[in-house]
Amino acid sequence: MKVFLGGTCNNSLWREDLIPKLTIDYFNPVVDEWSDEAYNAEVTAKLDCNYFLYCISPKYTGYFSFAEVVNESYHYSNQTIFCFLTEDGDQKFTEAQIESLEELGEKVVENGGLWLENLAEVAAFLNSSQETRVQLNRYDFFISYGRKHSSSLASKLNNSFIKDGKTVWMDKLCIPTGVDFQKSIKEGIAKSDNFIYIISPHSVQSEYCTRELEVALKYGKRIIPILHIMEPGLDELMHPEIQKLNWINFDAERKFQHGQNQLLILTSADEIHLENNTKWLQKALEWDSNDRHKDFLLSQTETKLAEEWYNNALEKAKKPPPSPINGIFIKESAKIVLYAKNRRRRIGVLITGLIVMSLAFVIAIYSYSQAETAKKAAVESAIEAITQKERADSLAYDAQKQRKIAEQQSNHARVSQDRAQYEASIMIATIDSLISVIEALEK
Repeated sequence: MKVFLGGTCNNSLWREDLIPKLTIDYFNPVVDEWSDEAYNAEVTAKLDCNYFLYCISPKYTGYFSFAEVVNESYHYSNQTIFCFLTEDGDQKFTEAQIESLEELGEKVVENGGLWLENLAEVAAFLNSSQETRVQLNRYDFFISYGRKHSSSLASKLNNSFIKDGKTVWMDKLCIPTGVDFQKSIKEGIAKSDNFIYIISPHSVQSEYCTRELEVALKYGKRIIPILHIMEPGLDELMHPEIQKLNWINFDAERKFQHGQNQLLILTSADEIHLENNTKWLQKALEWDSNDRHKDFLLSQTETKLAEEWYNNALEKAKKPPPSPINGIFIKESAKIVLYAKNRRRRIGVLITGLIVMSLAFVIAIYSYSQAETAKKAAVESAIEAITQKERADSLAYDAQKQRKIAEQQSNHARVSQDRAQYEASIMIATIDSLISVIEALEK
């Protein structure tokens, strides 16, 4: 965003006062020496600026700035800002000059421009500039009006609301260049808590104003009709909803402040209800514009809050009642939340079952493993027992074999002994015989 800082030069320091307060870009046309190059730079800069500010101070030296601000407000009504300072250094405007400047401000507003009273208001407005305001999620007011009769009143209302710190959606100020203006208007109504409908012959018979009113009714907005210009028979042409509502009178200049006060009192009632309607409506419209896909429904926490607001609004018969699409959207969100809860519950039961089955399976595996281990140990014990038995049997067999060998050896020894004894007895007998023979011979 960028603003052109036009208006009084002549060593006036109002720019030095304003520039430090700005958070947006700016072009300062003041140069030490005016030249064709400076003129061309100014023309080029204007093409790049979103707003044209014309601040007039008592140090003015000519009337070019006066003519320029009127011309700009006529041709660029939604971009022109007018401001005048009653004092500048040691110079002041006279009462007569101030009256003339106020008439100039009224002319700027009549053309659709913005008239702000001081540099603080200018800075506050520019810092909440067009693109920033368009991106807001909520406005206090949407102003619907017929341009032919009520452009000046709409601009005056807008200025007054801004001074009261309110946010306003108005087509002159909130539709960026090159966008679908009908789509932008619908979004503006959706984001606004209150819908101001200025009654005049032009608005009542305007297709566009009627369409805006129908959108506001569809979205459950608080409709505030204000009477600007009345003609015989006009009430019969009005929309039925406008006919049955109370109007606030703005049909005379002297009634403006009183009507403005009534507006602020009326719109301060039940603000939280309207803010919630706007908040949930924007989410509902986003869901609707995305083929009502479940990914755009509310979260569990949001659904709880939205349901509480919706049920409370119905129970207490809040005015205006929640919009139909809000009701559908919140109920659908609640349905999906309930489905998700039931699904999580079913999944929980399934998981619990799976856990139990898994534990049983683990226990079975463990038991089987233990049984197999015991079985293996038993088999190994049996094998060891068999091995021990076989080893014992082998040792017993070897012992028996050794015993038999020993017995055989004992038998052989006994036979040898008997034979030796026999042979010894024979030898003794032979010797005895020989001795007998010898004895006999000796004799």
